[in-house]
Amino acid sequence: MTGAMKTEAAESLTERIDRLFRELELAIRWNRPSILLAVYASEFVRADVEAALTARLRELKQSVTPYVVVGEENADIPLQLARDPRKDRTVFFISGLQWGGGIDGRNAYRALNIRREYLVDYHIRAVFWLTKQEETMLPNHAPDFWAFRHRVVEFNDAPATMRSFPLAREMEWRDFKDRDLREDTDAKIAWRATLLHDLPEADETIVVRADLLYQLAALYWAKQDYEKSLAAIQQTLKITEPLEDAAKQAAYYNGMGNIYAAVGRTPEAVAAYQQAATLDPNGIVPLSNLGHLHRAFGQVNDAIAAFEQADVLIKKIVAPEKPKIFFSHAREDGELVRRLQAVLKPAETEVWVDHLGIRGGDNLPERISEVLNWCDTVLLIWSDAASKSPWVKFEWTHAIALNKFIIPCRLDATSLPAILRNRASIDFHNVAQGIAELHKALRLVQPLMPLTSDSAAEKKFPVTRGSVKDAPASPRPEIALRSKPLQDLTVGAAEKMLREKGFLDVERNKPGRGIRHEYEMIERGESRLVIDHSTGLIWQQSGSRELLNYHDAQTGREKLNRENWGGYRDWRLPTLEEAMSLVETKTHSELYLDPIFDPAQKWIWTADQYTAVAIWFVNFVSGYCDLGLSDLSYFVRAVR
Repeated sequence: MTGAMKTEAAESLTERIDRLFRELELAIRWNRPSILLAVYASEFVRADVEAALTARLRELKQSVTPYVVVGEENADIPLQLARDPRKDRTVFFISGLQWGGGIDGRNAYRALNIRREYLVDYHIRAVFWLTKQEETMLPNHAPDFWAFRHRVVEFNDAPATMRSFPLAREMEWRDFKDRDLREDTDAKIAWRATLLHDLPEADETIVVRADLLYQLAALYWAKQDYEKSLAAIQQTLKITEPLEDAAKQAAYYNGMGNIYAAVGRTPEAVAAYQQAATLDPNGIVPLSNLGHLHRAFGQVNDAIAAFEQADVLIKKIVAPEKPKIFFSHAREDGELVRRLQAVLKPAETEVWVDHLGIRGGDNLPERISEVLNWCDTVLLIWSDAASKSPWVKFEWTHAIALNKFIIPCRLDATSLPAILRNRASIDFHNVAQGIAELHKALRLVQPLMPLTSDSAAEKKFPVTRGSVKDAPASPRPEIALRSKPLQDLTVGAAEKMLREKGFLDVERNKPGRGIRHEYEMIERGESRLVIDHSTGLIWQQSGSRELLNYHDAQTGREKLNRENWGGYRDWRLPTLEEAMSLVETKTHSELYLDPIFDPAQKWIWTADQYTAVAIWFVNFVSGYCDLGLSDLSYFVRAVR
């Protein structure tokens, strides 16, 4: 061990905090940058150090600004800090490098390596809080940035005893209820410890000993004696390893995750939950715990992903009861009802429509009343014809009296009856949008199928199929957009374009209203296209299934043309104007994007560049455009 390492190891926590503070104090006094790396093992210790530094910095009239990397949208730390108007009077506390996104999760490291000079040029003062894993990855994936650092200080101290995160109460043990763990805990520990002591250490007692150790781990966790809890769960894993019981091992790793989460050892907790989920692909509890952990630290995208995986498993285990649907409609709208009936069948619903459910000689009022009692949902197909039908009125008024769930599906501008106007209706002028909204309203697991005939109803609600030879020519545009890419599109020029076009951008042009689109879905074989009659553009309805860097995005676009995708060989990346024309307020989906498009492509590349390595992209999650490094990763949605 070197003398320097001995000195640091011998330093107290207060002395190491003082070293960090002195570095920052000198940087503030002489108006120079300061890049400090603080390595920690426990979130508790980090919180203590941050609190002490913050208090001392305030004495220097300096504020502290936390910067947490939550995904690709803010992985470019140097660029974001350089733009921050507070940079001259604040110290940034940066964390979460491992959540920087990209296919390999390393975009934050890449951005630091490429734009490291920004931190010096803009006199940034920052403390980078690194987990042990991040400390290992940083010199490997950002070696030039690593060379830029001014000092590394380690805070590997153990946290104070009897401390735990508030989220510890949200964590679940797969086999125990929280109440059972927290009632008569000491007595339960003593009894199990006695049983364990009396058991001989033999192969035939492994399962029993493992169960007792597992129970003790959970009880010590409930008592906040985390050292004993961790020792018990580690011993459980060790003695059961030869049994190769994946389900049991998954439960034990989930318990280990709970212990690590409680003491603030977040990376270890994440790894333990992920191991549990791998061992038991049908395990809901580890995924739920992982979601809570990500949420507690602001990792929104990762939290959503974990909760969504858990939700899928829950729906597999507890299959929802099939919706029982009654169609209330006028005879004139019968063709559309037949199409919607076909759409609903694959979604595992029970549907009643008059042309199938009524026989000659039936008493109509009695039969309709019977079916209304049977159903739980009424799809009210509302149109001018429906508003004039006495039978439709009979049906929806009885449905209200029976307190049924009524979903008005509006085919035209005819006003709903006053008593129904407080209910959210679905607009079927756009069939894809209507089907998407119906899927949500019915809370179906399986997606609804698109309408697929050439009926009059589909002329009213345009979804088209066809072959390459009958592919339509590009529609005549009402709004002209630049299609030629630019190699030097500055931020100022982009902002001017947004204002002139009236495009919505939550950061750069919030008053923008966007374009009133007239979309039409086209299907040819396995290719789905969306025609925008307002701009004359034809888009991929979906796009790349994987995140791609800019070079690979161009390669993917070339592949589309080689394969004559959708019947065309002139696919290209959209310009920023074209891509921003898609951004609209979040009225129909969770994205700033019409639900006629696949929501998987949340961020897309454009063809416009500022420099050869700074490329414009559009973020549909947050509703804005920005520059991204060419080796970062976004999706492709090609256009022609």
